[in-house]
Amino acid sequence: MNDTQPENEDRPLHLRLSPAEVAELDTIAGWMKSDPQLGRLKLRIDRVKAVRYAIGRCLAHPPEHAKGG
Repeated sequence: MNDTQPENEDRPLHLRLSPAEVAELDTIAGWMKSDPQLGRLKLRIDRVKAVRYAIGRCLAHPPEHAKGG
């Protein structure tokens, strides 16, 4: 964090993705669009939301190798 940006402010993240990774994000966005809980919210689902969704799902359901102590 730099000194000019408040701690609670979102920070931009720029990713360079291969065409296959972009296609994977589009797949995740499709899953989001078919999620009944998200569908009720009438969100505009894009790749940025797909990245956030994937991060949240991974943190909520970590892989077995990450659960050990």
